[in-house]
Amino acid sequence: MRGMPGFRPYCPYRLDPARARALVAASGTRGERVTAYGFVGGGPLCTTVMRYTVRVLRELGYRAQARILPQSSYFNSNWSAVQIACIAAADFQPADFFAIFGCKSPGDNHWFCDRSLDAAVQRGRSLEGTNPRAANALWTNLDRQVTDGAIFLPLVNPRFYDFVSARVKTHPVDPQFGLVVDQASLR
Repeated sequence: MRGMPGFRPYCPYRLDPARARALVAASGTRGERVTAYGFVGGGPLCTTVMRYTVRVLRELGYRAQARILPQSSYFNSNWSAVQIACIAAADFQPADFFAIFGCKSPGDNHWFCDRSLDAAVQRGRSLEGTNPRAANALWTNLDRQVTDGAIFLPLVNPRFYDFVSARVKTHPVDPQFGLVVDQASLR
């Protein structure tokens, strides 16, 4: 996720609606009911993305609906349904983020358990203190594994742009929040 140590842009998916429809048809799930759960607190971007996703699911042939729940119901949700949660990389360290997909995590509904992923997260935790470069390489690799396995599908990685005058000499940037104004300097 953007802003997290080890993040490298990566998207193996392409915009190909015909292929998407063919995959849905081949899966035998076309016409099934899908409830996409979103959680309050993600702001308008989150609900907009959730509603857009439901529209796409309908276009693909599913009977999809959206339900926005209070954040307090997050861990009491029906995890067999599609989950759309708005989370920010600033809220997590990589080990904590990837642990969400662990065999014993609250999100495990017995459809996914990969002990090698759990072991890699533990290895990453130990590397963070002794070899941050190796830890970041591991987080990059895990991000790609999780994305390729469609365990987690990042729908939005917002980008923010800061416009600065030519008089700005230094403009330090935080990966999550952009320009750090109080550390910028003028020529």
